[in-house]
Amino acid sequence: VIVRGMSAETLTSKKAAFKNQMDWVWSGDWAYNQYIGWNRYVPVGNLPSCSIDYLT
Repeated sequence: VIVRGMSAETLTSKKAAFKNQMDWVWSGDWAYNQYIGWNRYVPVGNLPSCSIDYLT
């Protein structure tokens, strides 16, 4: 069910710049983690997924 589909909030240039900046910060954080040693992944739980190897 779509409720008020035509009354979407407009995207101003200030909001767009903020979202763009946050994208760069978020991706930079993920890239930086590779340099501090968080580049290994290990199976988690009953092995359906992986996570960062924070124990070694």
